[in-house]
Order: sequence, then C-alpha cells, then structure tokens
Amino acid sequence: MNEMSDRDSAERRKHERFEIILKVTLQAGETVLTGHSQDISQRGIFIAMVAPLPRGAVVELAIQDDATADPIRMQGKVVHALAGIGNGVEFVSPTQEAEQALARLIRTLKASQA
Repeated sequence: MNEMSDRDSAERRKHERFEIILKVTLQAGETVLTGHSQDISQRGIFIAMVAPLPRGAVVELAIQDDATADPIRMQGKVVHALAGIGNGVEFVSPTQEAEQALARLIRTLKASQA
C-alpha cells in the first residue's frame, strides 16, 4: 500500500462510525433516490441502495432523524459506489446548522452505546 493510501485510510477512520438506520434522500441534478443509512460519522454516511450513484457525484442529502421534525440537509460527494450495496458519501461544506444537528445526533448515538 502506498503512503497516500495509508494517509487516506487513517483520515477516513479519524471519526468514529455509528450504526444507525435513518431514511436518506439523495438528489443529484434531476435524479432523486432514497435509501437507508447503515452508519454515520461526523464526516460522512453510508447509504444502502440497490442502484447507487457513481463515484464523484455531488448530491444534496436529506437525513431524517426520527428525534427531530426536520431532516438534516447538507451537500455530499459520493466517495464509494458499490453496485447492489450502496453509496459512501462524504459531507461537503455543511452549514453550521447542519453541523450542529449532526453533532447532536452523534452525541445521542455515543450516549446510547455507553
């Protein structure tokens, strides 16, 4: 494995992942898809989908947390596309509101696993 791959791998694991099933809507241009999360971190989310979007696709995400009325909305970029399995999406430039909502969700998940 090369040095860049080692660094990328370490960076990907900097934020703890939490298993949770949440309804997620992805919009890429005119294409709107829905799926369910398998896990989430402060940096990104994995969404189970039969027909995932291609790697590099920029998407608008709406993550429905049952604890809140409004979904967490943010932009993301598809970094993993696994046919028949789903998409790994990295969050891109989340708003302060989205970052705070995500941080609340992560704190709740951490507390429930303690």
